[in-house]
Amino acid sequence: MREFRQLRRQDVNFFVDGFVFIHDKQILALDLAQTAFYLNAGRSKVLLGNADLKLFCQIFKLLINLFRFHISLSLNLEKSNDCVILTTLIIINYRYVQTQEEMMESIPLKQQTQVQVRVNEFIRSVYNWMAIGLGLTGLVAFYVANTPALQQLIFGNKILFFGLIIAELALVFTISARVQKMQASTATALFVLYSALNGATLSFIFLVYTASSITSTFFICAGTFVAVSIYGWTTKRDLTSMGGFMTMGLIGIIIASVVNMFFRSSAMSMIISYIGVIVFVGLTAYDTQHLKTMAMTQPDGVEAAVVRKGAILGALKLYLDFINLFLMLLRIFGSGRN
Repeated sequence: MREFRQLRRQDVNFFVDGFVFIHDKQILALDLAQTAFYLNAGRSKVLLGNADLKLFCQIFKLLINLFRFHISLSLNLEKSNDCVILTTLIIINYRYVQTQEEMMESIPLKQQTQVQVRVNEFIRSVYNWMAIGLGLTGLVAFYVANTPALQQLIFGNKILFFGLIIAELALVFTISARVQKMQASTATALFVLYSALNGATLSFIFLVYTASSITSTFFICAGTFVAVSIYGWTTKRDLTSMGGFMTMGLIGIIIASVVNMFFRSSAMSMIISYIGVIVFVGLTAYDTQHLKTMAMTQPDGVEAAVVRKGAILGALKLYLDFINLFLMLLRIFGSGRN
């Protein structure tokens, strides 16, 4: 309970003037108030409770001293009955205001709790689907790399290989552009299909790099990804401008990679890899902050299908960030097979 000293003298004068106004307009009959709020040991406990008795006495004494010098009042407030009435009214108003403040404080807290629950569920779904996609990609890649017939089918036929690449790009653009217009089950199926196709085309890394270097690079990538994601989630800085800059860098990497396909320069390839690490680290932070904003701004009562589609889209973004960061790091730290 807040101490009475927090009530200012002008606050007391305000209540006094209000009481006079009420009395003058006969809104509150003095006789009924005296009967209802007359101070005695038993009734004061019933009306105010034990916690307010000390506060009651403090206000009562203050009013007695105050009214001795308050010559503008028409009521004889030096009478104890009138002071009892006014004191009780002050406490009632004081408690009412306090209750209203507590109610106003409790509403945002309740809303914050509901929002936090929605955010946690959404982000958990995003990372779960991302993990499912990465796990499926790894299993398919490992299976294809250890199946000579599939290796020959995919990498021995350029038309099929580039057809798979084009199909992957088509799936990414379809999910990104039309996820809100398709069913949640369709979006999920397309994401799973993309993860599997990507695993088939990425199986070459088991043929080019040693298993130990792939494993060590994966853990380096995972640690970097987690650290950057935490930064993107917790930073107060708006990363929107950085996201646009990194997107431009991504376009530059794509163009440089296409050009280097003709020159086959190992130095340029290494430069592209280092720049690619910076770009995808930045995109990871930006996408994480963007997903946080999506989660916190989603309306209350949104359908589960809409949440699922948003989670699939978020998982696809983080999946692409992780895969590309892993490939860039593998070019730098990976050890080739003899």
